[in-house]
Amino acid sequence: MLDSDLKALVTFPAGAIGVGLGAFTPLGEIKAGPGVRREDGSGSGKAVEDTPMKRLVVELFDSARRIASVAEVELELEEEATVRDMLRALATSYPALRGPVIDPEGWSARPYILLNLDGKETIEDDDLELPHRARVLLMSALAGGSG
Repeated sequence: MLDSDLKALVTFPAGAIGVGLGAFTPLGEIKAGPGVRREDGSGSGKAVEDTPMKRLVVELFDSARRIASVAEVELELEEEATVRDMLRALATSYPALRGPVIDPEGWSARPYILLNLDGKETIEDDDLELPHRARVLLMSALAGGSG
């Protein structure tokens, strides 16, 4: 699947500005794009409402938060989306995460990045299918301090 085929949408709280990331469209206002049919029936792919989708939230901590300049991202992915799909959507929306946080070769988190599902379990399998309304915590596994 190409990045242009990816069905991920990013939302921000009302009034939020994505620094250096361009304009963002709220979920309900998407009119055209890959896999989206315009109101007049033109466009490529199925209409968004024809494709089963699930929403999830990715909460960024540490270096990922600093790099992306955002603390939380809501993604809308295809129903069978995996952790790998979520990471690719995140890297597509925030290209600065490619490399330091997300390995674009296999769309996996770097070894020093931890992923946690709903604050209850560590995610170790990039092919794990994520549940609808999941909350994924993305944080650095490295800790420092003075001492």
